[in-house]
Amino acid sequence: FYESQSQEPTAFFRYYVWQAPAVTLGYRQASLVSSYRDKGYKADQVAVRPSGGGIVEHQPGDLTYALFLPVSLVPDGSMDHIFHKMTEPLLSTLHDFGIEAYCLRPGKSDELKGDATYCFAEPLPYEVCFQGRKLLGQAQRRGRRVFLAQGTFQRLPLNELWIDPLMNSWKSKIEEALQGWGANSRASEQFIPTTVRV
Repeated sequence: FYESQSQEPTAFFRYYVWQAPAVTLGYRQASLVSSYRDKGYKADQVAVRPSGGGIVEHQPGDLTYALFLPVSLVPDGSMDHIFHKMTEPLLSTLHDFGIEAYCLRPGKSDELKGDATYCFAEPLPYEVCFQGRKLLGQAQRRGRRVFLAQGTFQRLPLNELWIDPLMNSWKSKIEEALQGWGANSRASEQFIPTTVRV
């Protein structure tokens, strides 16, 4: 998780659709790289994410995103609070596209223990679900100057032609949310550069 000391961090949003099977690991799971190589994965099919979270075994069609924000623009509070606030624009966007996604709430899923090893093993409270299954695996990391949110949608019920409109709409709602959060006086001036699909 590299943070440049020489310049002010800027907001950035990128996303891509996987074309071949691959595996990404949370930064605390780097020791598992060799085990996936032993299973036949090539070097360019296994990567360690700078965010946390569990193992994600990607399949063609999975949609992955990364959002960078200066810490000064992120709402105050615990990481759980930030996680919840960051999810609100996403749920609104998914609903606009006819995907009735929802978040589990503490108290309604007390028996869900989760599996820290595999990201998509089962949903935990506040994670985005659709029709009884986990739709989005996401993790966040906050440094001294930069905030990173990463995530992967698996089996997103949306034709690929709608991916670009979905992600651009979500980006716009994040920009609106930044202004509402009022993390500091610069929040209302912050716009995320044009969404990049790679």
